[in-house]
Amino acid sequence: MKHKYSLTLGALVAAIAAFAGAAAMQPQHDPKPSAPPPSKPSDQKPGAKPNHDMQDMDAMMKQAQPGPEHAMLAKYIGEWTTSSKFTGGGQPDQPPVSGTAKITSDIGGRFFNLEETGSMMGMPFQARHYTGYNNATKRYEAAWSYTHSTAMMTMTGTSTDGGKTINWTAAVDNAHGDKEVMKITTRYIDDDHFTIELRGQSTEGAPESVMSTEYTRKK
Repeated sequence: MKHKYSLTLGALVAAIAAFAGAAAMQPQHDPKPSAPPPSKPSDQKPGAKPNHDMQDMDAMMKQAQPGPEHAMLAKYIGEWTTSSKFTGGGQPDQPPVSGTAKITSDIGGRFFNLEETGSMMGMPFQARHYTGYNNATKRYEAAWSYTHSTAMMTMTGTSTDGGKTINWTAAVDNAHGDKEVMKITTRYIDDDHFTIELRGQSTEGAPESVMSTEYTRKK
């Protein structure tokens, strides 16, 4: 076994020496980099093509953040006293009635909830105004509800003065199931005062009905 191992090792050494000699006899030249093999169409990557899914996600995230319109609404977070009066509609003018309101922010400053108590034509009521601004449509949106109805009034609004005045178009189904359309105006006078004015459809021969409320910040 020892003799066989020695012969095998000697043959291996001789083969290595012969290979080295043959390599030395080859002509020498400057190696040139070989061109990479052409890639198959299936191996090619999209390159700089934009990732639309990521772009859509980025746009959605930016659109979901509160903007200057939300910051304007946020200035009116706090507690308020109210003075409301009703005129027109063929009814005698009613004396102003007082109440209270509180405005809080919701969902990271994206929406604002107004909770109000007062009276209307001698009857106490509670109301809720849920308001926001839709960055996608560039419109204000709101849903209002109050004690004297199980309907919810939905509204969309626009402003031409940076949110100081919001002109709303509102729709609600009345007690007979008929849709009523109203024009509502919110005016932010300063940081401590704002007003909301509702104008209802007038019947033939009757003056337009107006419900206006003045809000004054509690000190």
